[in-house]
Amino acid sequence: MVVRTQNRGSHVTGLNVGANNVQRYFPKDILTIELQLGHLRIQCGLEPEFWQDGPEIHDSRLCDWLEFKYSYGKPDRPPALLTMMVSENNSFRVEPMLLDVHTRAKHASGNHRQLDMIEDLPAQLPPVPIPPSLGVRAVLL
Repeated sequence: MVVRTQNRGSHVTGLNVGANNVQRYFPKDILTIELQLGHLRIQCGLEPEFWQDGPEIHDSRLCDWLEFKYSYGKPDRPPALLTMMVSENNSFRVEPMLLDVHTRAKHASGNHRQLDMIEDLPAQLPPVPIPPSLGVRAVLL
C-alpha cells in the first residue's frame, strides 16, 4: 500500500495510511502494530481515531526516522510517499516507494481520486528483478 508522511510545517507528525488502506489491512481489534524501518523495529499504538477520520500513525520514533531519512526542515516540502507492506501478522515494512509507482503518484498528486487508487495498491508488491548487468550497486541505491 502507498502511504505518505503527515507534515505540520517543517516537521513530520505521523504517517498517513489512508482510510481505504485502514479498512483493507487493519483489523479493528488490534491496538498496536509493528513497523520495520530498515533495521529498526518499533511497536506503535493505534488511536481510536485511526479507524474513523484520522488514519494516521503517530509515534515519535517513527517521526524521527522519517525526518532523518527524508531530510525535512523546509516548511514547503511535500509529503514523502512510501510503501508499507505486510510482512507478518500486524507487522509492516516501511520502505521508499518504487520509482514507477512514485512517478504515477507524482502525476496524480493534484487528482485526489487518482491518488486514492494509488493508495489502494496491494500491500504485497511482487519482487522486482534486477538485471545482472546492473550489479550489486543497484541494490544499494
